[in-house]
Amino acid sequence: MESIKPVVDTAVQAARAGVEAVQKAWSLMEAATEKKPPSELLSQSAVRRIQGQDEGG
Repeated sequence: MESIKPVVDTAVQAARAGVEAVQKAWSLMEAATEKKPPSELLSQSAVRRIQGQDEGG
């Protein structure tokens, strides 16, 4: 039985690393989808000025 313990420990560590990777990826994707588009935060004229399409002030 003692020879199986390192194999089991390695499998558990790999599974935990996989779970952590999925959680991190999910968190990044969730943050990206929750981000408001500039049009919700800025006026249309401000967006055009930022894009260099409008010289107004």
